[in-house]
Amino acid sequence: HAQIERPEIYVVSIAASSALVAGGFAVWRELFYERRDQYLYEASQGDDHILVPMRGPQAESTAMLAGRLAAAHRAGKVVLLDLVAEEWMAEAERGLLDEHGAARRPDARGNGHVPEDLPEHGTVIESVDRLERRAYEVESTTGVPCEVIVAMSGSNPGQTALRAARRTNCDLVATPYEVEDDHLSPFVRTLFQGEYDIIAHRTQGDLTDWQRVLVPVRGTSDVAHGMVEFATR
Repeated sequence: HAQIERPEIYVVSIAASSALVAGGFAVWRELFYERRDQYLYEASQGDDHILVPMRGPQAESTAMLAGRLAAAHRAGKVVLLDLVAEEWMAEAERGLLDEHGAARRPDARGNGHVPEDLPEHGTVIESVDRLERRAYEVESTTGVPCEVIVAMSGSNPGQTALRAARRTNCDLVATPYEVEDDHLSPFVRTLFQGEYDIIAHRTQGDLTDWQRVLVPVRGTSDVAHGMVEFATR
């Protein structure tokens, strides 16, 4: 009888309850629902250390792609991997890189010392110069740290690259697209068989800056969300 005499109390209580529910829904939508991809697909957004095997004519463009992907994260880093055929060449390149130090300059050519009696003396210097220049360009363009490592390719270069990714704490490998006899090369196939996320980059030129990206999505999956996330970077 008292509630009938004071209906305003009932109205206020209903309004307050509704406002509380609406406020809770708004907070849930803003903090969780609108960011559901961040929580549901967090694994696809953690690729901030990227290994780039420097193989073939597309390697420099692939390195820049890796830099732009890594730039989306504060802790992003690019690691350029040079795979060589002989151990002496790997040691010579490592020594030259160490001598140049961490600060890779665009005028690095000839600053290091490689004994002239080494086989393919000029090849070692040219290879290191190319790697250092590319690392410098990635760093100066994207603001992402870029280091260079050298490894002997061995009988299975793909496995060597995967081991290098593990040693350098990389969670993504961006490799130039390769074919042999009209099929994907054994190197790239080996990478896809490993435990890391892999991007095989095929380019028709020297493009290093992309503005409009088409992502074919055939169904909802972690792969599809990862592709969209890479495109937004």
